[in-house]
Amino acid sequence: MAASKEVLRIAIEEQRRFHDELTSSFRGLRLKILTFIGGILALLAFLYANPPAPTNGHTKLTTQQRLFIPHALYGQIFYVMGFGLLIFALAKLIHGARPNSLWYVPFETDDYESLNENDETKYLVSLKDEYVKCMKANKEEHATKSNALRDAFYPLLIGAIMLIVLRYFQ
Repeated sequence: MAASKEVLRIAIEEQRRFHDELTSSFRGLRLKILTFIGGILALLAFLYANPPAPTNGHTKLTTQQRLFIPHALYGQIFYVMGFGLLIFALAKLIHGARPNSLWYVPFETDDYESLNENDETKYLVSLKDEYVKCMKANKEEHATKSNALRDAFYPLLIGAIMLIVLRYFQ
């Protein structure tokens, strides 16, 4: 039994609402990913732009001093872990920011140009089916970006804290 026109209209309106919310969320995720990438690069520039003053009486800094690598083994382990976590987060975010597929909309311009449907019910059914196809593809793309942001957040936070502590409190 086919759905009535009124039921199809309500279903399409709900699908349109969900598509708009998903599109808005997707744009927000892209913006957050790019902001975090910029934040990581700014943090690295902040940490490594001005090397600490020489402490051993010499005017020239060694590489270990410029990179603020501690002398103690536990400090070196923390440094490598912090730097590694920050680079992991950056790689995860860059991977999430890549444009790997299209964002789909129910009807493309070409579809409207070749529209030849005379029956309103058939048109509503085809529009509903287009929304269903778009949602499947768009939800996968949204999940990819959401997972990248989620997986990079804690490594970014922990790595940044570790490096800042080592840089300014050792």
